[in-house]
Amino acid sequence: DLPSYLIREADHQQPTTMSFVNVSASIP
Repeated sequence: DLPSYLIREADHQQPTTMSFVNVSASIP
């Protein structure tokens, strides 16, 4: 379960999966 804002931010840039990977990579 991911925070709604996180999913929204991701959805704005790319598909949810890809965005989630990006966010994960960004956060150490």
